[in-house]
Amino acid sequence: MYKYYIADWVKACEDLKIPICGVDAKLAVCKFQNFPASTELENECPEYTKEAFTDAIAEFVVGDDQVCNQFISQF
Repeated sequence: MYKYYIADWVKACEDLKIPICGVDAKLAVCKFQNFPASTELENECPEYTKEAFTDAIAEFVVGDDQVCNQFISQF
């Protein structure tokens, strides 16, 4: 759709509040709207929510295991 009907497709997605998620589609939309293309880091960042923040902290604590490393190094 974005290759042949980008103006209509972008407007329909905006009207229906449908997020455009495809990498190629996002690049095409950025080019169509004269926005700079997003970087890989921007693509990887999830939207901030309390749940996402809590999940990130839990993932860090479980995956990094710093508490055990500090406790063991004291002895």
